Amino acid sequence: MWTSPLYRWRPDVAPPRPELDRPASAAPDERIEVAAADGYPVRSTLKPADLAARHGATRARLLAIGLTDDPFCTEAAGQRLLGYYSAADRTHLRIAPSEIAVPEIGHFAFFHARFAQTLWPLAAAWLLSGRLPEEAPGRIVSPAG
Repeated sequence: MWTSPLYRWRPDVAPPRPELDRPASAAPDERIEVAAADGYPVRSTLKPADLAARHGATRARLLAIGLTDDPFCTEAAGQRLLGYYSAADRTHLRIAPSEIAVPEIGHFAFFHARFAQTLWPLAAAWLLSGRLPEEAPGRIVSPAG
């Protein structure tokens, strides 16, 4: 079975798109297997084309919040992620730490309690109303996807 080198991904190199970048020897109905961060294989139960079609058929209002100091979700990576959801109404918000008066945020810190008053209300507003507050920090990246 073909294994994608996703575990070698670096922020400055776009990761492969398994549903598009398959070896010529791979059978069209072959399931995708990728190496997770811990080294154990993760196997999709869907065929690559089915997986891409499901993402593309999603009809929802999606918000991606990217942080400018996040080495994993760069602006390009966020745009690429949203690109999978081609039928969705997509919004990509990019926030710099300085816009909420902190020195750094990073990849996982959005979920730290210290951001309960600055970042969490953005997600809450989106979930409750489908909109960002007018005073939301950051900038909308356009077009999303």
